[in-house]
Amino acid sequence: MANEIGYLLGVICGDGYLTEYHGKPKWNKSTNHYRTALEVKDKTFAEEFKEVLQKHTENKVQFHKRERIKKLNFKFAQARDRPRFLRTWRCRVNDKVLYLKLKGMKQNVKSSLASMSNENKRLFLRGFYQSEGCLTHARHTINLTNPNLELLQLIAEILKEFKVEISGIYKHPEAPGYSDIWRLGIYRQAEIAKFLDLVGSVGRGRGVTKIPIRLEAPRP
Repeated sequence: MANEIGYLLGVICGDGYLTEYHGKPKWNKSTNHYRTALEVKDKTFAEEFKEVLQKHTENKVQFHKRERIKKLNFKFAQARDRPRFLRTWRCRVNDKVLYLKLKGMKQNVKSSLASMSNENKRLFLRGFYQSEGCLTHARHTINLTNPNLELLQLIAEILKEFKVEISGIYKHPEAPGYSDIWRLGIYRQAEIAKFLDLVGSVGRGRGVTKIPIRLEAPRP
């Protein structure tokens, strides 16, 4: 049984984040924070991350809903745009040992993955896909998007170990707010089927699944 640290690393390499804060002592209590956290719209994703995170710490993982108005980025805003109401789910834990462990693993992600079991590598792919992946409903293609080209190349190598062939890694089309973004694509239906079997079913908020259909590899 894998300890699921691969899943946490996959999320931290995507939507998850690590923060370190040192403030002035207050009420004779330390205000040093070493947080491992995730904030997303997808409640199912946040709940899965919380469940795995709790297995790796003795401290209580905080989990709550946030509702706020998102201000416009006037650099890219159009005349018709209006501020948007955002509802997100945030989970985080203050644990220095876990923080330092994940920070070190992220900084040396290649060697971290090399020492992992196949199950933890699979969980890493699942966590990263939940964070940075997308299966389009129209064309049924899979894309993993991230600004770190070396990370996507490493993921391509891991997928190759699991006999999943990617279609390529491409520069994201130029668009406002998307400079220097790369996209790993899986476009062949047989490879998509193998990838989905590998990472498992993934939800995507409001009851809409990220994997709307069951794709099957063609029979020999």
